[in-house]
Amino acid sequence: MRFRTFLKYNADEEKLDRQFKSVLLEKVMAIENSMYYTIRKRRGIWR
Repeated sequence: MRFRTFLKYNADEEKLDRQFKSVLLEKVMAIENSMYYTIRKRRGIWR
């Protein structure tokens, strides 16, 4: 609870949003890319 209170009064909300969204998007894209190639390999469409 203390951490949330600290963030509420001291954090730059816009900066944190930008950092979180960029990291999240990179991870989602990496997972999607990995799944795409795994599915293609299993279906025999691998090149």
